[in-house]
Amino acid sequence: MTTTTHQHVLGLAVGVLVSLAFGAASLDLLGDASRARAFDTGPLLHAPGQLVRAESKQGGGRRGGGYRIEAAYSYAVDGVQYEDSRVGFGTNDFASLREAETALDRIKAERQLRVHCLQSKPEVSSLIGGVDQSWLAKKELFGLLAGGLCAMVVVSSGIQLWRTVLFLRSGI
Repeated sequence: MTTTTHQHVLGLAVGVLVSLAFGAASLDLLGDASRARAFDTGPLLHAPGQLVRAESKQGGGRRGGGYRIEAAYSYAVDGVQYEDSRVGFGTNDFASLREAETALDRIKAERQLRVHCLQSKPEVSSLIGGVDQSWLAKKELFGLLAGGLCAMVVVSSGIQLWRTVLFLRSGI
């Protein structure tokens, strides 16, 4: 193979890898958004739960400089045991350590931990009820953008493949 052929093949391989990365990011973002949208609109159950661990951590928040709560909990719905760590759908961002500690204290102070979960999918749960709508909109927007970029790279790779095939057929 000539140097030009190697360049065509390399360009195609890079295109496929970039496409896979954008596709995976899109699916992840849109999956989170889909669960959050269902959580926001679907009928919820409030299952009794057991807090396994919970602590406040620095580095959460929308700009990375805030605080968040990390937790692990278990709960049961209709005799089926579940474990999760989601504290909230975009509601786990705190500007100060004091805000995060106050929210954490409220969770720990509950006599019986109350886990919010979807009636149709009890494995989708949260300790803090509700969904931050701006967080949800960003997830959906970035998921669609990543999906659009994936589609553009797939089309570009297809064109690159077609050009490579034409180049190889020409025998140059």
